[in-house]
Amino acid sequence: MVQIANEKGYNRFEWMHQKMDGTPFWVDVTLTKVDHGDKSTIYSIWRDIDEKKKTLLALEQSERNYREIFNSSSEMIIVSDSESMKTIDINETALCTYGYTKEEALELTIEDISSGVAPYSREVYRSSPLI
Repeated sequence: MVQIANEKGYNRFEWMHQKMDGTPFWVDVTLTKVDHGDKSTIYSIWRDIDEKKKTLLALEQSERNYREIFNSSSEMIIVSDSESMKTIDINETALCTYGYTKEEALELTIEDISSGVAPYSREVYRSSPLI
């Protein structure tokens, strides 16, 4: 890491450190090469990002859990924007039922896949309470 800072003049990365009691914690490290005439030194800044990193890792795990439940459901699930009616997300069951790829489905609105006949009309959709 120091070699990269020496070669490029700068290097920033995350690194797992260990406290005196053995507890690991994450830091954001910035190494900057500083020239002083014919000599150079590495200026180092370490920021404790342990809580931020733990929060991010928990969020990623939560997203994986959501995605697993969402895609393994035997029920069709379509998440759409309440104003534009555009599809935001769609699960595997709905994709198989409708026959669209994920990319195709994300270009559609609820109107595109609906019959348009009440109770499946834009007016009913917009007036429905959010669950």
